[in-house]
Amino acid sequence: MAAAEELAEPDVESDALVDRAVLTEDPPEAPSEPELEVLLAEEEAPASDQGSDSVVVADTEPGQEVEAAPDFVLTEDESLLERTLAGVSWRRLAMMVLVLALGSAAFFTKWTYLRWASVFVTLVVLGWLDGGFLSVSHITSGIWAGVGVYLRDIPLLLIVTFTLITTLVWGRVFCGFLCPFGALQDVIARWVPKSWQRTVPEHLHQRGIWIKYLILAVIVVPALLGSQVSLYQYFEPFGTVFFLSPSPLLWLIAGGILAACVVVPRFYCRYACPLGAALGILALLSVRRIPRVEHCSLCSVCEQKCPTGAIRNEVVDFPECVRCNVCEVQLIEKTGVCGHDLDEIQPRLIQLEVESGV
Repeated sequence: MAAAEELAEPDVESDALVDRAVLTEDPPEAPSEPELEVLLAEEEAPASDQGSDSVVVADTEPGQEVEAAPDFVLTEDESLLERTLAGVSWRRLAMMVLVLALGSAAFFTKWTYLRWASVFVTLVVLGWLDGGFLSVSHITSGIWAGVGVYLRDIPLLLIVTFTLITTLVWGRVFCGFLCPFGALQDVIARWVPKSWQRTVPEHLHQRGIWIKYLILAVIVVPALLGSQVSLYQYFEPFGTVFFLSPSPLLWLIAGGILAACVVVPRFYCRYACPLGAALGILALLSVRRIPRVEHCSLCSVCEQKCPTGAIRNEVVDFPECVRCNVCEVQLIEKTGVCGHDLDEIQPRLIQLEVESGV
């Protein structure tokens, strides 16, 4: 009776673990000796070993584990790639490829009409349609969250990689062809009356170019020290202009910058852009720079046409150069004294200097 009562009223905690054979009227057949050894071995195995990914091999020592096959790791890598590709906006990626291809074609061909086509496409696509332009915020985000910030967005990864490579090889190509705010400044300088524009005195220009490096330090140094405070929006008008910010303060800042660009071509690039400052530092390592010829020491055509004031006769201040092709086109078309024989030009210049009493 006691045994019957125990079967009728099993322990609640162990009820889920009771074998169905115990509840049948006929007792189960006794296991054979090999089966009993297997059952005893399973019962004696530690709970942590059950359900593990270890592979049991007959030849292994007792308690020894064999590492799982590497197929699991490969599957995880493949799933990560699949998840990344699944999140890609192919429309954004196609537009980014178009902008990069057009900008590259304009830079390498030096065709003026192609550069203006690239300027307008960059302005419209990366500015208002896509908003995929680079910002100094991408630097601070990389500091805070690591390179994974770029790896999760393929269009962003594409333009970041393109910018780093082109800057290390040729200089600030991004600033000349792929920055929508730089493109906006070019459009302003192109269409405003030339009588409105002014030349910044050399001593003020040389001091002013350091302001953007100071702004870069104000934004990046706190991020390196662990601060999570975002300051870039007060120094970059990109988001205000292209995302149409509702903030009156940010529009006041952006409006002041755009007004300055009417008077001084590429004012923002010259004196205030922190991303341009970062690329300018990187451009110090550039290996392929703008070619100069002997005539450049006697000519000021490129110096007068440079939109960032980066040229002084034959000297190019390369960190300040945005590789806009303007001076290179002048050299190709020989619009300055390089269109003449230097042996004929030098005597004339000497004579002019004597007559002017220099």
